[in-house]
Amino acid sequence: MTITATTRIPAPRVPFINERSGQISREWYLFLFQVQEAISLSTDFLSGVKNIVGDYAPDNDAVHLMCSGDITISLPSYTKRDKVLTVTNIGTGVITIEPETGELIQDDTSKELDFQWTTVQLCPKTGGYVII
Repeated sequence: MTITATTRIPAPRVPFINERSGQISREWYLFLFQVQEAISLSTDFLSGVKNIVGDYAPDNDAVHLMCSGDITISLPSYTKRDKVLTVTNIGTGVITIEPETGELIQDDTSKELDFQWTTVQLCPKTGGYVII
């Protein structure tokens, strides 16, 4: 991160709110805008995150499913997936994860996430998925 002289914090005498307009002062706006530009992260890392509230079959682009409610995640065959899939129960329901027929998840025919904020990472391998 590079902070230049243009991103210096405004002097203490500069009010955060402009008294005439009731809005953020120009100096503080420019400072916050420049800080945001200097440290902003690309949103590419969010492209594989999906909020799920109903039954779902993830494609290979999904990398993290944030699930809420009583839902079923139907996994694709391990041969159609080349990425680890993270599934998190962000609600109070039960998330049931099922592999394709004939495949297993860590020697089981399904996996349940029945507590809020529980997470599992599934790595495709011959015969199904392993939990990492």
